[in-house]
Amino acid sequence: MAACAERRIDGCIAAHSVTNAFYILRKELPAEVRRNTLKDLCRIIAVVGVDSKKLISALENDKSDDIEDRLQMECAKDFSADHIVTRNLKDFRNSEVPAILPNEFLELLNDK
Repeated sequence: MAACAERRIDGCIAAHSVTNAFYILRKELPAEVRRNTLKDLCRIIAVVGVDSKKLISALENDKSDDIEDRLQMECAKDFSADHIVTRNLKDFRNSEVPAILPNEFLELLNDK
């Protein structure tokens, strides 16, 4: 995130991931903290929207039943991302945008 904030790299997040994070963090953080944290995140990285084209493409992708992962792939492709950074590589095996582990991404970032 620091590299994005410093504009050394461009990062993105799928819009539905913001709402998912708000929900997931509800047990850990009060609503005001979640709102402020996610607003800050949206200020330093691009938010890629989900539209009917991306949804249809994700629904037509029969290589996995995980629609959320398919939407992540569609958003990454729309952003022209170089990588999807995830701990769940197996669900992104067939992605047009290659998936890498967070530590692999940090190594790439350190090489820049």
